[in-house]
Parts: sequence; C-alpha cells; structure tokens
Amino acid sequence: MNVVIAGATSLLGRHVAGALAARGCRVTAVGRDARRLALLGATIQGQRVADALVPASLEGACEGADVVFSCLGASVAMTPFAGWRGYLAVDTP
Repeated sequence: MNVVIAGATSLLGRHVAGALAARGCRVTAVGRDARRLALLGATIQGQRVADALVPASLEGACEGADVVFSCLGASVAMTPFAGWRGYLAVDTP
C-alpha cells in the first residue's frame, strides 16, 4: 500500500510513518522542512517538501497514493514556541 503522510515531521506524523513503514507500506513523507524530513530515515521511501498553506507546492504530492494520512496542524505541544506558526495561522486557513 502506498501512503502519503502530510505533516510527517510532526510528533504524530513521525510515529505514523514509522508504524506504517514497519507494516510494509511504502511511505511518502510530506513536510515543510527538508532537514526534518531527512531525519525520518531510510524506512521512508519518498520525501516531498511542501506547505499546505501554499497549494502550488502540493501539486502532484498524492500521485500514486492509495491513502493520504493528514497530521497537519499547529503543534499541540504544551511548550511555548514549539511550532512554527500558531493555530490561527495554520488550522483556520
């Protein structure tokens, strides 16, 4: 099964990507930061730098996918400044 994980560099996204890869799924990770995507390791077959708030960057990101799993949204970490942007800047649009 081919799975695209949007928001793959988030805490939830990293866990989902690892669990699906361990089950034999072909995982394509989508995130805003190429360095953080690279940290996901060799278990991830594909990587795509894109920002959900920039629709053009997502063009073709889901081609060949059987499933798209979204972990998009502002960080839910309780520490201040954990995410790049707050809820009103990410979740509302």
